[in-house]
Amino acid sequence: MGWFSFEKIKPKKRETVLEAVLRSSFLNTASKVFGYLRNVAIAYFLGFTAGTDAYFMAVSLSSLFLIFADVFDSVGVPNLVEASKKSREEFEKIASFMLLFTTLLVVVVVLLYFPLSPLIFKIPVGFSPEKLHIMKICYGILFFHTVFYFYYHHFGAVLRSLRFFTPFYVAEFLSSFIFFAATALGLFVYRNVLVLPIAYSMARLFPCLYLAYSTNIHSPIRVSFIWNEETKFIVKQFFQLCVLYSVIHLYQVVDRAFASILPTKSISALTYGYIVAFLPKGILRFENILITPLSEVKAEIKKLKMYLGKILGLSVLAAAFMFFSAPLIIKIFFMHGAFSHVDWKLATEATKYYAFCLPASFLWPIFYRAYQIRNKLNVLIPLSLASVSMNGVLNYLFLIKLGLGIKGICLATFISGVFLCSFSYVYFLVVSKK
Repeated sequence: MGWFSFEKIKPKKRETVLEAVLRSSFLNTASKVFGYLRNVAIAYFLGFTAGTDAYFMAVSLSSLFLIFADVFDSVGVPNLVEASKKSREEFEKIASFMLLFTTLLVVVVVLLYFPLSPLIFKIPVGFSPEKLHIMKICYGILFFHTVFYFYYHHFGAVLRSLRFFTPFYVAEFLSSFIFFAATALGLFVYRNVLVLPIAYSMARLFPCLYLAYSTNIHSPIRVSFIWNEETKFIVKQFFQLCVLYSVIHLYQVVDRAFASILPTKSISALTYGYIVAFLPKGILRFENILITPLSEVKAEIKKLKMYLGKILGLSVLAAAFMFFSAPLIIKIFFMHGAFSHVDWKLATEATKYYAFCLPASFLWPIFYRAYQIRNKLNVLIPLSLASVSMNGVLNYLFLIKLGLGIKGICLATFISGVFLCSFSYVYFLVVSKK
């Protein structure tokens, strides 16, 4: 195969948590570099426009279907880890059932994606006809990304449950690089916002194929139907987790829905602010690694506290750094080409106040994985729905009543996140004493 071969990046042995953190951090850093170069390209060639507002809104709306795919991070790994403790045969049975379940979910999404679109398109209440037209086209193109995303996360869950973390992060790197290259080249040639959803779909297809290849090396890819107590439990857990995983997606949809009534550029500014502020979270994706060691000890409270303490300290420092350095970061990376001074001002404000949300964004995925391992997810469902409702009410208060603009949207997310994590922690302590 010449100078390159998948054999060169194929993992040779099961990885420890430390090895996984070091490798994943390096790969995630590289992924984020290309992710930010992609955003630099968007800023340079397009700036903040009605078209970019429409594209970012379309991404949020299509992501409502991705809630089901994201659940595999929490449903897949613990159940596969538990199955692997029994026998290799049991592991492969559960993996084959989950692939069938993934395929059934894809079929459901295919059947609902477009029929539900008239209702979904009503969410950005403040959009002009021009923005709505562009958003609808972007939403249609993003259908392909949505389908690939399901299989991407299924194969990633299988690999990580076997302690082969690196292939998943290699796929993340490939996705980021392809997205950047296709975006930069497409915008250089066409200067058209429709390049973005096309590039996004391309960036999910090829890494998905790589993950399927890597998975098949360590666990043969099969599809089979098994209906017993274990698979019933998996399905039940899946629907419970759908509610919990929907929190982050719904926060973003609510934020952008309210931002749609603000002047043009606001949704793009919120998107860039979120991307920059959450850079540390994107690099240090602890939840995708810690779910394995936590599953192995049944989310023991002592070990959970240890992880939470370290992650909280690190995330607070990261939040402080992002808050104070936001103006300089935005200026250095994006203040070029079509990116105007108004764009810089709006993106800086969003970055500074979204930085407050960093600690909660680190902790929440750890909490619901711990609850899931303990089989206590029912407790978090009303809590998570209450936090989304709180986010909507606070957005209305800060934006409509107090006129705080972008700052108000970010602060609503911050307060809702603190509420969610605080109650999650307190109740977990109560559960652990029983």
